[in-house]
Amino acid sequence: MKIKLRILGAVDKPMGKSEVELTVPEGATIEQVMLAGGYRKEHLKWFLVAKNGVDAKLPTVVSDGDEVSVVFPTSGG
Repeated sequence: MKIKLRILGAVDKPMGKSEVELTVPEGATIEQVMLAGGYRKEHLKWFLVAKNGVDAKLPTVVSDGDEVSVVFPTSGG
């Protein structure tokens, strides 16, 4: 199934783009989408994620045509 992965904000883009379409198996989770997008498992806990614009967690299952957005929360001063 096809999933759109959007990377928002000032965060490394492993595939070199802010938005990519990925093919993942039926029943895939947001975590699996992010791994398919080039992120390392040990870094996933730092990201905020959303599915179709709604806050989600890494174990959330995605469906064909869903959009997964990720952002790395930053602070500064």
